[in-house]
Amino acid sequence: MVDMREKLQELEKRRERLQPGGGTADIEKQHNRGKLTAWERIDKLFDSGTFHEIGIWTQPMKTGFDIDNRELPRDSVIVGYGEVQGRNVYAYAHDFTVLAGTQSTIQNSKVARAMEQAMGEGIPLVGMVDSGAIRIHDLFGRSGFKVPVRGSPVGGGGGFMYYPPLMSGVVPHISLMLGPCYAGSAYSPIMADFVIMRQNIAYMSVASPPLLKAVTSVDVTQDEI
Repeated sequence: MVDMREKLQELEKRRERLQPGGGTADIEKQHNRGKLTAWERIDKLFDSGTFHEIGIWTQPMKTGFDIDNRELPRDSVIVGYGEVQGRNVYAYAHDFTVLAGTQSTIQNSKVARAMEQAMGEGIPLVGMVDSGAIRIHDLFGRSGFKVPVRGSPVGGGGGFMYYPPLMSGVVPHISLMLGPCYAGSAYSPIMADFVIMRQNIAYMSVASPPLLKAVTSVDVTQDEI
């Protein structure tokens, strides 16, 4: 017979292992950049002890790359709800300590779910954006064929851009740009009702300097973009 107490203890150990995100070295890098981690941002936003996480056990889609063998907590995003000064609020926070917070099918599905839930329940949404754009592994398998994006309006790859216009005028939608905001992580936040961008730390553009150099062989800075 399965001992439920043992199962719960095992679950709690796994939760504790996943809690820090990308690990000590990645957290230190985030702090050295002058940024907080996703969890530190969540703790500062919500009233103490009120945050409830959604999708803690989610993992990325299999891609055929070596990345499949790594444990990537929450697929680089924390999603959930809690209270801010006693009022219910949904939020998501990109975790830059896990693959630079890069966007993927599962990550975007989680964000889309938070938007859908917030709109359906009449609750404000806060998005804390800190992402190095789309995760190439998630778009293309080893063979070069595109992995299905599952980008239906209700979720998947495209849902996170589908919901902001529908939310407008229905529930308050606030975007906090707190780090790199490239490609998809720039498209969706700018459709929020309020956009707050951190000076000198946050950057927003369609492509990053490394990507532009790879395509054009030209060195450009964040500010030049």
